[in-house]
Amino acid sequence: MNRIKENIAHFWHFASEDIWRITETEVSGSRRILINLFKTVIISVRRFKEDDLQAKASALTYNMMLAIVPMLALMYAIARGFGFQNIIQMQLLDYFPAQRDALTYIFDFVKTYLSE
Repeated sequence: MNRIKENIAHFWHFASEDIWRITETEVSGSRRILINLFKTVIISVRRFKEDDLQAKASALTYNMMLAIVPMLALMYAIARGFGFQNIIQMQLLDYFPAQRDALTYIFDFVKTYLSE
């Protein structure tokens, strides 16, 4: 058990301090690529946590979903004016087959929105 703890401590020290001290001339080509890749992963994970990207992605998704319904309502209203509402609906359902339930719900919501 102590050996595992020592290995984890050694790895943590290497990942947090020693890896940043290695210069390009100290390692061979394949090791240099591996170390640079590991540095990239460390920086990416660190920035993901520091910049709170999970919350930003959630907010972006929420805002996008709020923008889709009025856009679809406008598109559906224009298409309904020309008699193309069924064509638009079928095209979207064919284009996004995995989202059939969500699109059906959105279309029902848009129809209710336009009827008021």
